[in-house]
Amino acid sequence: MIKLTAHWLRNDPPHELEFEGFSDGRLTTRTGASSEAETPKRYHSPKDLVALGIAGCTGVDVVSILKKMRQPLERFVIETELTQTSEHPRVFDSCKLTYRLAGEGLAADRVARAVALSYGKYCGVSAMIKRSGCHFEPQVFLNDQDLTDEFLSVLAEQEQESSDVHPTVGAQAGLLITGNEILFGKTQETNGRFLAQNLIQSGFRISELRVVGDDRAKLRQSLVELLAQNDVVIMTGGLGPTKDDLTSEIVSSVTNLPLKFSQQAWDVCLSAFAKLGRTEIPDSNKKQAMLPEGAVMLNNSLGTAAGFAVHFMMQGRNKTLVALPGVPWECEAMYVEQAKSLLGAADQSVGEWGPWIIWGMGESAIQSLISEIESEISKKLPQVDFSFQAHAGYVTYLIRSQQQAAEQQALDLTNELTRLEAVFGAKLLYTGRETLLQRLLQTYRETGLSLALAESCTGGRIAAEVTSISGSSDIFSGGVVAYSNEIKKNILGVSESTLENHGAVSLVTAAQMAEGISRQFGAAVSLSVTGIAGPSGGSASKPVGTVCFALALQGLFKRVGFDKVKFETSFGRLSTQGWSFVDGGDSVLVVEKQFGQHLPRELIQKRASLFALCSLVALGESLRSLPEK
Repeated sequence: MIKLTAHWLRNDPPHELEFEGFSDGRLTTRTGASSEAETPKRYHSPKDLVALGIAGCTGVDVVSILKKMRQPLERFVIETELTQTSEHPRVFDSCKLTYRLAGEGLAADRVARAVALSYGKYCGVSAMIKRSGCHFEPQVFLNDQDLTDEFLSVLAEQEQESSDVHPTVGAQAGLLITGNEILFGKTQETNGRFLAQNLIQSGFRISELRVVGDDRAKLRQSLVELLAQNDVVIMTGGLGPTKDDLTSEIVSSVTNLPLKFSQQAWDVCLSAFAKLGRTEIPDSNKKQAMLPEGAVMLNNSLGTAAGFAVHFMMQGRNKTLVALPGVPWECEAMYVEQAKSLLGAADQSVGEWGPWIIWGMGESAIQSLISEIESEISKKLPQVDFSFQAHAGYVTYLIRSQQQAAEQQALDLTNELTRLEAVFGAKLLYTGRETLLQRLLQTYRETGLSLALAESCTGGRIAAEVTSISGSSDIFSGGVVAYSNEIKKNILGVSESTLENHGAVSLVTAAQMAEGISRQFGAAVSLSVTGIAGPSGGSASKPVGTVCFALALQGLFKRVGFDKVKFETSFGRLSTQGWSFVDGGDSVLVVEKQFGQHLPRELIQKRASLFALCSLVALGESLRSLPEK
């Protein structure tokens, strides 16, 4: 055990002190006033210096704070007692720090606050001791009256204020996605995309997204590197009860915050089991209640794993680390409901224009058309990014700037944006942040449209996409998956002669499928798709990747007073993609597409489904501008 007592002799700079220290009952250190250069100083071991450093650091702070508060300090003694066992040869097990102050005019509340400010904030003794793994036990006495409770109350207030501090807004963030199941390709990674999109909208700059398996050394190295480069790091995964769930352990190691049992986190786990009707909980789940000391617990109403956030200093900079579950719906809910507000919003607002959803045109074609316009925008916005995101059938284009909001408001990009949209022309599907499915639901609700589907080669994939969004029952009447010719004939009314003369994959068959599903469900818009997804079934005239589509719009055209003459002008989004009236008809549109005979079956189905969804959205967007008859 090392025990050191320091007495302050002067309250004015230079702050003079004398101290004496004992180790195992032997006097090891004694000195006079610190300003006396000739006074000998003897140290038994470097650990004496640790005790002196703790006492000296916090003591100088207390004296200075009380002086600024105009508190008449007459006597001040700090007793530092450090204990150590052989089990932890490099770290003190506990630290007992006792502040003894005296003075007739000293106010108790001022003393408690001064010591709390030094201990928890300015000198940061509490953080220093916590990170060393010590048990700390501070006490405060004023004129021999115990002020420890008042001191601890003020300290708790300060720590709460510190935990509520948001990172610098407009700051830089890194993402660490963990799990062998992702690294090995067993599970699709979606959390990174979701978090990146949301953080960017809040004004953060994303520096890096890493996917790391359940490897202790690699996780620790990645977390250290990301924290060194970013103000905020968000981790997902690794919060479960098994041995390969390492997040809490790694965070504790990197931040030097010991793991402690959290009743709140344990309650999350208990609640999840209760919802499942289970009363017996495996001991392994208690691992999920061990959180880094001082962490803010994030509730999980959808699973057993609580998330957490810690604010700490690293290399002199404020850092925020947030740990979220790996299960996508748990991660997304926890971020939206809790972590987002904890991180705060941007003081350096992100300026965004778009996004523009363009179909039937690739990234390189778009880039060649708009490069001159981008150059002109760059002259007005030096800190600007032009972002392309390619999908199987369309491209999302976005302009983003990190300039201050006031600077952005002073800009006028009207001319450049008008020219941009003119270049896109009818290839511009829509402008906005909604996904294809969100836009489809929105436009069909606004225009009062109902939808029915008849699918062959896509196997119900389009219907599955439409019904994956909440509220789809407002617009979706139903559908039929007609793989066999018998179903095409008996359910959809495709004629025998059509199948014999034109085949199951033809524009005529697609048109009759659309008309048949329209009769079955009475929807305003009825779409059909039939094709050859491969890998077999193709021929020289109809190779793999050939897909035929049809739109039956009988009731719709009557409602809006539509005729063929208006099609080219009012429905340019469809006509530019090859949609045209079926021969001899005036209410059914058809188109044939080649999606590539060398592509795998799944990708052909995906591209066909996306083309169908884009066509349905294009129809809705066009109808918005048409007046009711």
